Amino acid sequence: MARMKKDGTPVKKPGPKTKPTIKLDGELVIETPEAHNVDIVETPETPDTELKKPVKKIVGLCHIDKYLITAINHPELGEFYYDKKFEKVDWRSPEGDEISMSPSGWHLLLKDMPDMLRILGV
Repeated sequence: MARMKKDGTPVKKPGPKTKPTIKLDGELVIETPEAHNVDIVETPETPDTELKKPVKKIVGLCHIDKYLITAINHPELGEFYYDKKFEKVDWRSPEGDEISMSPSGWHLLLKDMPDMLRILGV
């Protein structure tokens, strides 16, 4: 049974609470009595802003006009492509070696690679 207000109308359930968001360029100074409740999130600019044509991202892929972009070739590192069937990002080196990992695996490698290289003394 729904809860009722004193005037007889049903009480609405509260909706999700949203956090206020402010976009800034430059330095930010925050003064608050509750400093422990401040979350700082940095959103890096995407390279898509440098493209001449708009890009629509779809599950790790992107479209430019009617073309589906599935791979990118780096002149020194080789080819990176998204295998939609297996939901993996594959890397084929110029020498022919191939590594296949999930997108979350690549993100973890990106995050941990500097520490791993430092530990190896590279």
